[in-house]
Amino acid sequence: MSKLEKREAECRKHMKESTQIEQVATPVLSFPPNKNFPCMANVLDVQSNEEYGKYIVTKRDIEIGEIVMVEEGYVFDISSSEETSCITCLQSQKNLIPCDNCTDVMFCDHQCMETNENHKIGCGASYNRLHVCRMVIDSILKAVNAFANANDLNKFVECALATREFDSPTCNSREQKEYRSFLKLLAITETLDSVMAMNMVATQYHILSRLSAVKKLFDSEEKQRFLMHLILQHYSIIKRNSLGIHSESNIENQSNVIEIMPIHFSLFNHSCSPNIKYVKIGNKLVAFTVLPVKKGDQLFIQYIKELDNLETKERRDILRETFQFECKCSKCLPCVKVQDSLRMQLDPDFLFIHASRQTHFLDPEKRLILKDKAKRFLKRYNQFKWSDEIEWVSDGFSNCVKKDLGSN
Repeated sequence: MSKLEKREAECRKHMKESTQIEQVATPVLSFPPNKNFPCMANVLDVQSNEEYGKYIVTKRDIEIGEIVMVEEGYVFDISSSEETSCITCLQSQKNLIPCDNCTDVMFCDHQCMETNENHKIGCGASYNRLHVCRMVIDSILKAVNAFANANDLNKFVECALATREFDSPTCNSREQKEYRSFLKLLAITETLDSVMAMNMVATQYHILSRLSAVKKLFDSEEKQRFLMHLILQHYSIIKRNSLGIHSESNIENQSNVIEIMPIHFSLFNHSCSPNIKYVKIGNKLVAFTVLPVKKGDQLFIQYIKELDNLETKERRDILRETFQFECKCSKCLPCVKVQDSLRMQLDPDFLFIHASRQTHFLDPEKRLILKDKAKRFLKRYNQFKWSDEIEWVSDGFSNCVKKDLGSN
């Protein structure tokens, strides 16, 4: 056997071993699914008011560590310079396979290649390398795939934007129902007239108008103007609701920043002291409780993790500028007293977690002990809602859950 043949045989052996070793976690809800929103547990409900718009509340008490939502991203974008994930399911694989007809995307297997309807339309357009445009173009292609002609799409969009209801019996398919829910999300408005936004729309329109399926659907000047307005609407929704998640890459010393645009997940409002945290598993976002939640409580996530170490004024300024709201959470308006913080710091469970967090984290059995201690501590001091100690223990519990779920 030649030297090259030996190397090939060794590579194939390692490829087979790596495929067998990597197991993908399949997270499931801790409760039966909601009848109207199957990605959400039936212990949650969607409500609305003038202050929050649409938001999610609990219909019963929920313990720490319960999975309450598992939702696939509607569209997503890998913003690193290297494509290291499947374009369909976002699984990180060492042995990705390329598209048969272009060099723009990779898939983890032939099933993901066959089920990606968007890429069948956009193959060869190379928009996947334009990371700012990618989610908007994919969301337009989802709309194109869901309707037979532009007139039906136009009427559907007008109807969806005319009412505040989140679901509708007029939807003829799952794709149309998802698209209607997407259109119902809050859109950013303050930057829509900027030169950058207009340039974005022009770039996305130029790419889309070259695709034969899009060109066929929008075959008149009136329909093309509608497409431009639709691109701007999609851009404003995605700009407001997408989440950036850091994920390890297969390339040494490199991380991916993956932007995911969920639908029902976007109904969680922000708090700098959230009672819900989330993790990305493949192309799914998994939300779980990190504080005890009482019946009727609203559920909150943290929109920008990087805000943790900022001073209150700077944190609130960024949230106001980015999302157009004034944060009034228990971290921005704290009420915990110094003596209460000292009592938490001397708590036996807190001292154990502080001493054992690093040594217990990697071992599954010891990690279970850490989680039990954290649950007990967080329940004991839940009346304070936020303190440095509560945040620290909550973060540690969250990291343990993410490790259990196999998140990278």
